[in-house]
Formats: sequence, structure tokens, C-alpha cells
Amino acid sequence: FLTGLEHSTQMHVRMFNPNSIAHAANLAKLYEASRVSVSKVNNRTGYSIVRPAHLNPKPLLANTYATLNQNQKPVFNKIPRTFSAAEMAERRAKGLCMFCDELFTPGHQLKHKRSQLLVMELDEEDQDVDNETEKEEDVGIVSSEGLTTETP
Repeated sequence: FLTGLEHSTQMHVRMFNPNSIAHAANLAKLYEASRVSVSKVNNRTGYSIVRPAHLNPKPLLANTYATLNQNQKPVFNKIPRTFSAAEMAERRAKGLCMFCDELFTPGHQLKHKRSQLLVMELDEEDQDVDNETEKEEDVGIVSSEGLTTETP
């Protein structure tokens, strides 16, 4: 199970010497959730998160800010709106879209469609897989699928 986790998560889980896969999965889940919440808190305070160079994503596109005129605003730079429960209920009652101030009609969501580009990079170490590693990964996948089911 541990071989499928990030190195920092592996080290955190091993530190507690879990007795079972379920205990290890629970520790990994808690650690990753705490890392996400810490990064969200840091982003709100305005401080940047310093990451090692090998962990930073590589830019996929050229810098589009240099080619924009001063009259143009980049579309992808908009901050998503956040609504309180009362505001959301009010917008639903009026029939307004959650992304813009227009009436929500069938097919309206097509105006807000966004493209996504997902890239997966593999290290050279990941490509050299022997049979023992494959068996361990199968156990990890089966275990993680068993843990994703919801219990009443």
C-alpha cells in the first residue's frame, strides 16, 4: 500500500508503524487532508508556499500575459464567486446562474464550459517495474478501492 503514496506521505505513515492496511490508509488520508488544509490556509494569508524545484509543475503554455493588450483582461484569471447559503437560496429562487447574473435556462451551462488539460509525468524509476512491485501495487489498488466505499 505504501509504495503507491508520495514519499512524504509514506514517511509520515511509517513513522506511526501501522498494524494493518486500514490503519495505514487512515493515517495517509489524515496526513494528506492536513496538507491540503494547510496549503489553503497559506494561500489565504498571501504567503507563497515554497516547494522544491522538482515538485513544481512545468509550464505547459507560453506566458499569455505578455501578448495581451492593456484593454484585454485574461478570462482565466477570474476569482470564483463564493455565496452564502442565503445568497444561494435567493439566486435559486430568482432562477439566476451561479456563475453569472443571467437567468439559468436549459443549455445555459454551455456558456461556462471550460477546457481542462491533464498531464501525467512519469519518472524513469517508475518505468522500470518488476513483478514484485506490480504485485504490491495490485494489493494497494484493491485496498484503496475497498476503502472508498461508503459505510452507513
